[in-house]
Amino acid sequence: MEGDTDATINWRHARTKALICLACAAALALPVLFGSSALERMELGLGDLLTDNRGGGTIDDRLVLIGIDKNSLNVMDVLDEEYVINNPVLDEMSFGNPFPRTVYAALTEKLLSAGARIVVFDIVFAGERQEDAGFKTVLDAHPGKFVVASNFDFVEAVGDKDGVQRRDITLPSFTLLDQDSPMDQRVGFANFSPDIDDRVRSMTPTHRPGDRDDSPAYHSMAYATLKQLGLGERISEPERDYHIRFADFSGTPPPYSWMEMYTLFVETDWENNYKGGAVFKDKIVYVGGISIPDFHDVAEIPGAEILGVHLQMNALAAALNGEFYSVFTKRGQLLSIALMALVAFGVGFVMRRPLVGFGILIGCGVLYLLVVRWLYFSYDALVPSAAPILTLALSGIFSFGYQFTIERLEKARLRRTLERQVSKELAEHILSMPEDYFSSLPGVRKPVTVLFSDIRSFTTRAESADVVQLVAQLREYLDAMAKIVFKHGGVVDKFIGDAVMAVWGNFRSDGVDIDARNAVAAATEMLERLAELNEKWVAAGSEPFEIGIGLNHGEVIFAMMGSEEKQEMTVIGDPVNQAARLEGLTKKFGVGIVVGEQVADFVKADFHLRSIGSVRTKGKEQAAELFGVLGPNGSEPDAVMKLKLDWVRDYHSALEAFRRGDLASAETQFRQCLSRDPSDRVCALYLEHIASGEPAGVLTMTEK
Repeated sequence: MEGDTDATINWRHARTKALICLACAAALALPVLFGSSALERMELGLGDLLTDNRGGGTIDDRLVLIGIDKNSLNVMDVLDEEYVINNPVLDEMSFGNPFPRTVYAALTEKLLSAGARIVVFDIVFAGERQEDAGFKTVLDAHPGKFVVASNFDFVEAVGDKDGVQRRDITLPSFTLLDQDSPMDQRVGFANFSPDIDDRVRSMTPTHRPGDRDDSPAYHSMAYATLKQLGLGERISEPERDYHIRFADFSGTPPPYSWMEMYTLFVETDWENNYKGGAVFKDKIVYVGGISIPDFHDVAEIPGAEILGVHLQMNALAAALNGEFYSVFTKRGQLLSIALMALVAFGVGFVMRRPLVGFGILIGCGVLYLLVVRWLYFSYDALVPSAAPILTLALSGIFSFGYQFTIERLEKARLRRTLERQVSKELAEHILSMPEDYFSSLPGVRKPVTVLFSDIRSFTTRAESADVVQLVAQLREYLDAMAKIVFKHGGVVDKFIGDAVMAVWGNFRSDGVDIDARNAVAAATEMLERLAELNEKWVAAGSEPFEIGIGLNHGEVIFAMMGSEEKQEMTVIGDPVNQAARLEGLTKKFGVGIVVGEQVADFVKADFHLRSIGSVRTKGKEQAAELFGVLGPNGSEPDAVMKLKLDWVRDYHSALEAFRRGDLASAETQFRQCLSRDPSDRVCALYLEHIASGEPAGVLTMTEK
């Protein structure tokens, strides 16, 4: 708005950008607080990219897998029938799924006798069996050497509303294990809780199915195994989630390839392949279903689908090797959102160019992701990335979109203003670097060349002329003069009634000397164009215009000037006033153009000049040399210009005599020049000055 200071405008824009960034942060914070499946899926996906990029977790060779596969369930199809019948364990296995529990008793005894550190069954031995006593005897004989699976099931809550579920647990039969506590470390639940995208990424060491602090707490299989191994301290906070670095399951064969269960009871395989059981010494042996749909489960993890027993082994391997990673809580997510909103505001506050600013924000986003990656690789901490990056992107898009819109509106307004003062080309140049323009608003000092032109006796003529005709004639004149100023790279600072004030070097400068040459070129063309217009007007029955043009160079103040209601960019200072004085002297000297000494120095190589002499203008204590402009300094002057130049040489000789104080010689030479050109007012002024007896050397003007 007009009247607002630059600081006020900047504060208003900064406040708006702050509100935009705050709104974007709030828009991302609410889904974090109250849950959003889309945002959570995005967060999980970006986390998967990082965890996958790091590579797989450790494949721990202390863990081995005995698989209950298709061959083990169909031993008659892979072994000699007589051999199977004569082998008590294989004979029992030949009855298929489910195996009698005496088979697992024999397997447990065989493995532990071979020196296995622990046997972990990914099998829920639910329900009583008549052969449980034998299996129980083996288990009781090896305390701390085994873990058996339990399983949570969702069931409809009796008596509650439809759709309400409760979580029940299926435990091993009490005919196998006398469980006096839910936290019996011989039993571990096999369940994992998938994320919203149905992928498993973490394990919970203990679980309370009632979701109350006083509900019974059960151990997971991995935690129960650690307890049995005496390594329970590896899990410092059993009731929080531990995110797992999974082994790479994308290759072939996958990690933790299995040994077919039946082969452990084939004597040749036991001796040759398993070295009489030596391969199991000090091993953590998992036993689980492998290839029969009804006898194994599968789980989806980031990048792969794996067996349930492999999931159990990965969880334990991560605990044994310290390969869990932490994930930020909601508080951490909110802090990261706030940080990115602050970064977006900071960049938007500092950067004035939307495209550059948005590029910097992209760089900030990339840097943030690199920091996230570094924290994960170095400190096993997975920092939120989706919500913060979205906050940064949305804040950047909307805040820089707002800035871009404001700039477009401001440029449109500024263009309308500038095109009334400058050419379209110069307006585009200024708009391409608006910071230079806006930095000038409070005020700057600049060296410029100022042009003043005025129609002589216009006020007197306006009192009696036909108003409509005079206004039309004046508009045509001002339009022609403005076009010439624009053509030569100048700025129409203002129209003052019939007067034109133009400036070179305020909005843009091509160099002070070039600015001055362009200004003088514009002045000479203005006189030429006026002659054409006068010829047209006289033919149409209108009176011609006669103008004078004054040009001066100096340092001025360039600023936005005016009142609260109306302001404009203009120049002020003594060089401006002096240009107006020089224009006023054109009538007294009888010339079309009068230029100051500095302008003359800049253009003397390009224009033929005539020194008017040292003149003390009204209001100035010091005299300054003034010059008239004869015309462009072409390669070869025409006949008329040659006559002018010959006359000027004689005139300058008379002027030098006047400056030396040789008034007699000066008077003689001035009279000779005046006889050759009786219309020359300057010679007449010098003769009047000499006749008055005033001191030689300087002409003093008592009128503007």
